[in-house]
Amino acid sequence: YLTIAVYEDYPPYSWLESGTPKGVDIEIGRIIAEDLGVEPRFSFVASGENLEADLRNNIWKGPVIGGQVSVWP
Repeated sequence: YLTIAVYEDYPPYSWLESGTPKGVDIEIGRIIAEDLGVEPRFSFVASGENLEADLRNNIWKGPVIGGQVSVWP
């Protein structure tokens, strides 16, 4: 599987609708995962101060600082 971090409640890019991931970023993630031949899994994260901080905290250092990127079932 491929874990894809997306912002929570950020239409039209990413949001949950009745427990189902929706949005432009979700569809792009599905296309990439399909091309790779893996299952997409989406992790909804809160936006921080800026993109650099979000990447640092949710992607690069997630496990180091006690967080996880792959938390969505």
